[in-house]
Amino acid sequence: MSARRAMTALAAGIVLALLLTGCSLPGPKRSAPKSSSSASETQEPVTGTLANIQVTGTWGFRPEVAFTPPLMISEPDDRVLIQGAGSNLKEGGKALLQIYAVSASNGDVLRDDFATVPQTYRVTTAALGEDLYDVVLGRRTGSRLVHITYDSVPIIMIIDILPLKASGTKVDPPAATSSDGAALPTVVDNKVVIPDSDPPRVLTTSMLILGNGVQMSAGQTAVLQYQAVRWSNGKVVGTTWDADTLPVTVKVGSDALIEGLDAALTDVTVGSRMLVIVPPGLAFGLTDSRWRRETMVYLIDVLAASTADAAEDQGAETENPADAPQTGDEGNL
Repeated sequence: MSARRAMTALAAGIVLALLLTGCSLPGPKRSAPKSSSSASETQEPVTGTLANIQVTGTWGFRPEVAFTPPLMISEPDDRVLIQGAGSNLKEGGKALLQIYAVSASNGDVLRDDFATVPQTYRVTTAALGEDLYDVVLGRRTGSRLVHITYDSVPIIMIIDILPLKASGTKVDPPAATSSDGAALPTVVDNKVVIPDSDPPRVLTTSMLILGNGVQMSAGQTAVLQYQAVRWSNGKVVGTTWDADTLPVTVKVGSDALIEGLDAALTDVTVGSRMLVIVPPGLAFGLTDSRWRRETMVYLIDVLAASTADAAEDQGAETENPADAPQTGDEGNL
């Protein structure tokens, strides 16, 4: 297993082939949402406002959008459908957005992150475009927004703002030792603290927060926060919790990660936080990395995951970014 491929999967999950300022890029062609009536080719378009659109459904799940097409959007507008209780999105900060967008002209689905995977962004106009930036800036995590706009087509967009940390039930107390009796690291303020003892000789997973979301399986794509630490010296060699790094998107169980993480992430539920201690043989032991004798420790928050059916379709999108780090470079999973 190549560490280059590991970083390939991390980087390519947030490629620029995303819908930013609108939803005019090609998207999956699915049946149009059920509208209040079907449009005929001769029907005159209606100048659309939010009052012409009905959105139902639960935050975090695909919404139902009902309207009578063709609906022409002359002025952008937005409204909070569900008010979240999390932190506000700040200029230059990070955002994890799950977007469902349809053409107001005919109801065609232009983007469906509920069928694929949510996307991570920097909260800037450069990353989001002015239109979407204005809509989400200052909004609370946990919110659902409806936004209408016009790009190359009139667009109805539903936006869920997802948390950037584990959101399940705390495990108290977490496991203190591995199956072979070795002491496990602890976590203090999102930092891994390595004990002054020998590491476990077996792959060890300790759940710190048990998520309430879907259970992942091999082939699915996941959005993660992580911190990677070397057991030998406690040095952090990769993290997404610093201000300069976005969460990563990886494909689970597809030889895109080191073997130990592939095994540890399979069957984990979204919203979980876990410590994974990976012995050399399941980490970099079979590579020429300078870490080939190193036990690696990972603190991981599972933020989101694709549906199982969407995982295969996304595999082709995680190939060969030119700047993927080499084997053993900092930040590798």
